[in-house]
Amino acid sequence: MSSVPATGRPTDLPTVVLALGSPHGDDQAGWLVVDRLNEEGSWPGWCAKLSTPWDVASHVAPAQTTLVIDACRSGAPAGTIHHWPARELPHSLEGRRSSTHGATLPEALRLLEALGTDLSQVEVYGVEIAGGEVGAPLTPAVAAGVERLVRELLCRLGTGDVTG
Repeated sequence: MSSVPATGRPTDLPTVVLALGSPHGDDQAGWLVVDRLNEEGSWPGWCAKLSTPWDVASHVAPAQTTLVIDACRSGAPAGTIHHWPARELPHSLEGRRSSTHGATLPEALRLLEALGTDLSQVEVYGVEIAGGEVGAPLTPAVAAGVERLVRELLCRLGTGDVTG
């Protein structure tokens, strides 16, 4: 059993997965990754679905690996999986103000760092999307990317088969 402080984030687990998203189209990719990880139930970590990049602030802790998952648009094909250390997010991801979250993840992470938060244990996984329009379904390419990322994370955490 994990100890859970007032923030709702367990402090005694080695890995926390934070997924940004919304229920709209491909923007739900991160949330679907969390759903799938929770379905697996055997991995040594904790997941949360978040609505804004600012929510990440209350879940980043020292000496705990934090994996942030978000939909992104970099120009790569839909369903492509990206992986960056938090301090190395491409500036191209913040140039588009199409975020459904009110701010971009790079902006929120820069603010956290400016306030003294150590980002050395924070990594970002981006799932390239085609669209996040209200009422739109998840596209097949992004659904396939979600499944690839779930397998990658389960393998990384030592609980899954990467060939899935």
